[in-house]
Amino acid sequence: MQKIQKLKAAANTSPPITTTAESILNAAKHFLTPLQMSLFRAQLFRNKSQRRWSMKDKLFALKLHYKSAAAFRLVSRHLNLPSE
Repeated sequence: MQKIQKLKAAANTSPPITTTAESILNAAKHFLTPLQMSLFRAQLFRNKSQRRWSMKDKLFALKLHYKSAAAFRLVSRHLNLPSE
């Protein structure tokens, strides 16, 4: 019972978590390479009507497609990538 009370007290005193896209990007930049950051940023900020891909993103998708079309299809099911 005391553990539950301690957890509730800790939850009430912890600062609120702000999860804006910019804060997520700032937290992730320490763990991702520049290419990964570019693709991650594209996933956060693009919707289907506005897809302007950087040249690096296009080249990555093209290289992945030429290396393995099956791998490209697998990745494109989970991430937004430039079309084949």
